[in-house]
Amino acid sequence: MKGLEDQLLGLTILKEKAELEGERVKMLEDIQANNKRMKELEDNLLMRLSNSKGSLVDDDDLIRTLKTTKITSTDVKQKLQIAT
Repeated sequence: MKGLEDQLLGLTILKEKAELEGERVKMLEDIQANNKRMKELEDNLLMRLSNSKGSLVDDDDLIRTLKTTKITSTDVKQKLQIAT
């Protein structure tokens, strides 16, 4: 049902304001890209955690990945909150 609502909203907006439709499409694309990025970060982190040998605290590469994931995740979450 949500897909049909989006299509009808798109048609209504297209008739009313073509510019708004472009913004809506861009926002939906950004949301999809951000969700995909979050999934990639989660998968990468889980892979590194499962393949880590020895102490997690001593794995510098894992620590860097955790920091990057945290920063990127925070950024993506902020963008998703703005978009919705």
